[in-house]
Amino acid sequence: MSQIKVTVTQEDIANGIEGISDACAIAQAIMREFSTTKVRVGESVTIVDNVRYNTSTRARKFIDRFDNEKPVKPSTFIFRRRDYNVC
Repeated sequence: MSQIKVTVTQEDIANGIEGISDACAIAQAIMREFSTTKVRVGESVTIVDNVRYNTSTRARKFIDRFDNEKPVKPSTFIFRRRDYNVC
């Protein structure tokens, strides 16, 4: 897939754990929507089933607010597959 679309629900937010890349609200949504447990959500890269995606600016802002225990609302994010240019 060249990109994935993920919708974070209020339940994902409630079940997410701040500061844990494989248990945060976005990771909860990815695991639910794609039936996988192989997820790592990072500031610049999100990995789903060993495929790397760029973490969007909107998702980074959500992560920052969530990790700092600030209020967040259900949201939808698009993660584009990370391309590598080899020289």
